[in-house]
Amino acid sequence: MINTAVVETIKAGDVFVTSWGYDQTNYDFIVVLSMSASGKTAKCQRAHAINEGASGQSDLMRPTNEPFGDVFTMHVRTGYKGDLQLKGSYPFCHTGSMANTRLDRFSKVEPKRQYEETNSMFGH
Repeated sequence: MINTAVVETIKAGDVFVTSWGYDQTNYDFIVVLSMSASGKTAKCQRAHAINEGASGQSDLMRPTNEPFGDVFTMHVRTGYKGDLQLKGSYPFCHTGSMANTRLDRFSKVEPKRQYEETNSMFGH
C-alpha cells in the first residue's frame, strides 16, 4: 500500500539536517533523491553547504540541494512534535563515503535559515 501522505510531504530535492557535537555544534545535511512507493524509506546523499560568513565563533552555513558521495537509505519516522524525520546510517566523513558512517535523525531544513556551526579553530 502506498503512503501518499508521506510521499507528497517528503519529495526529491528536500534537504534535511542533523546537529551533533560535544561542546561545539556541527551540522550534517542530506538531500532526498527519491522516495519508496510505500513512503517508508528515502534514497539520499550528503548535501553541500555554503559558508556565508561568520558570527562570533560560528560559521554561518546554508545548505544546498547539491548531493555528493554514496547513495544510502534512510527510514521515515515521526518526530516527537509529529514532524516527519529521516533516521538511519549516513556517511560521516566529508568525502560522502559509506566507509565511515554514523546513525542519526534528520529534520527538514527550515527555508532560508542559516545554521551556526562552531568554527573548527574553536572546536576540539
